Amino acid sequence: MFCHKCKCCNFSWLSGFFALAAIAHLVRLIFRFEVAFNGNIVPMNVSVGIVVVAGVLSFIFCKKSCASCGCSSAPR
Repeated sequence: MFCHKCKCCNFSWLSGFFALAAIAHLVRLIFRFEVAFNGNIVPMNVSVGIVVVAGVLSFIFCKKSCASCGCSSAPR
């Protein structure tokens, strides 16, 4: 759980948010699901871009979370 006393909580949340987006689009790419938005089919290239961008953002926010404060141990 979040400790709510340090700066790393927001970075942890953002890291998880972007990781979920990357995983969802990766699953779409693996299983070749078609997604229609407003009646138009979204190309697979869009999902490739989202996987790359969201994965990089998730990694960056994870690193910022770990480096933002010294609360690496869970609160008791």
